[in-house]
Amino acid sequence: MESQKESRINHNQRKPSGNIALFLSLPVLSWAFYDFANTIFSSNINTIFFPFYVEESVGTNEQMKQIASTFISYANSIASFFLVLFAPLFGVLIDRTGQKKKYIMMFTLISVCATFLMGIFAQTNLGATLWDLPLSIILVILFFIIAKFFFNSSLVFYDSMIGDLGTKEQIPLISGFGVAVGYIGTLVGLAVYPFVDAAYQAFIPTAILYLLFSIPLFIVIKDTPIVQTEKKSIFSGYKDIYKTFKDMKSYRNIFTFMLAYFFY
Repeated sequence: MESQKESRINHNQRKPSGNIALFLSLPVLSWAFYDFANTIFSSNINTIFFPFYVEESVGTNEQMKQIASTFISYANSIASFFLVLFAPLFGVLIDRTGQKKKYIMMFTLISVCATFLMGIFAQTNLGATLWDLPLSIILVILFFIIAKFFFNSSLVFYDSMIGDLGTKEQIPLISGFGVAVGYIGTLVGLAVYPFVDAAYQAFIPTAILYLLFSIPLFIVIKDTPIVQTEKKSIFSGYKDIYKTFKDMKSYRNIFTFMLAYFFY
């Protein structure tokens, strides 16, 4: 018992004491820089340049502008659908292995590569069509779906990582710091705007910035493996969700809020 007490004291002593020291500690700073990185992707690709690209490429008249808007909506919906489908599995992976950085790295690299390929195919004439559209545009939309799905998937692991960075009292500060750094990332991402003549020209620079500012997390953060005492099925996450819905009658106000927030 004495050794456990000493271990807890030593662990607490290793935590940065002041807010500035906390924010400037390498684990917290590298974690926040990942928010910086993924916000560049989110603002540049999700919000600005991908919709601009589809509208520029497809929306040649009012009817085609409506079709372009439909493509954008469907692409976002498909990426979100797959996230809803796979998120419970990701939760089980976190609970079973404790490996978060491993999957963040894997999913980020896939998202970066897909974003890079968006830029390649957007400026390539393949000389073929599909659904009366150039094949290159269809491929850009496909790689956008892949990029967005893996971007969103990485956030499942990234968000859960915050609990490893500080005490219960420090977590709100770390979270707020990450959000603040993320907003700065939005401004840095928009810095490519004056240097591009067409929306697709922002895809490759965005992929590079996304990767560059993710590197600190890849290097600094260390996973803490979990020794699993109870074997769980990989599909147990779906069982947990089913149980949650069964129990929702006991937490009606919270469930109503979460449902409203989901649709919002």
